[in-house]
Amino acid sequence: MKIKTNNKIYDLPYVGSWNQENTVFLRGRTKENIITLPEDWTDQVDLTSLTVHLTQVGADQKLIIKRIQGREIHLQTNGLPVDAYFTVYGELLDSALLD
Repeated sequence: MKIKTNNKIYDLPYVGSWNQENTVFLRGRTKENIITLPEDWTDQVDLTSLTVHLTQVGADQKLIIKRIQGREIHLQTNGLPVDAYFTVYGELLDSALLD
């Protein structure tokens, strides 16, 4: 895919989300019932804009997000230990942070 930006042409080997949204994300795997977001998200990301995607590993855990409190995302299962992949998206408070 060829992208033209500021009179330069870039050849990208993949396609991503190209829009005006200023979004950051965190992804990983957890075996804990709390996902803690990075400290710098407190001042740079609108924590009310968070979107969380969870994918259970192994048996059906009935995994849900119990609550989001500050930088902590609290998870709940049906009694089984948590084991999941996660992706958390958040909107930047100031687009100037991208410069």
